[in-house]
Amino acid sequence: AYWDSDDLRFVSSNGVSFGHSTLLNMYQRSFPNRESMGRLEFKVDTIWTQRYPLISVDGKWKLYRKDTVGGHFVLLFEKKEGEWKITEDHTW
Repeated sequence: AYWDSDDLRFVSSNGVSFGHSTLLNMYQRSFPNRESMGRLEFKVDTIWTQRYPLISVDGKWKLYRKDTVGGHFVLLFEKKEGEWKITEDHTW
């Protein structure tokens, strides 16, 4: 669902990153195998459509594995070439 663009923006407690390939490399380093991936669960709190064509989705995430972790997210979606894509991901 991520926009395949160098303008994709990812914001986390580690800072701001740009680009689809940068985000993909980060995920591959952080989750090199099935065990490290665990089971990811999302709870959507709000979907904001007031700024259409930009849609904002916020909520909580939890990653179940040996060291269960969780936090919050805000995803910004835009229609790109007829498909809804995540153009910004703010996760902490």
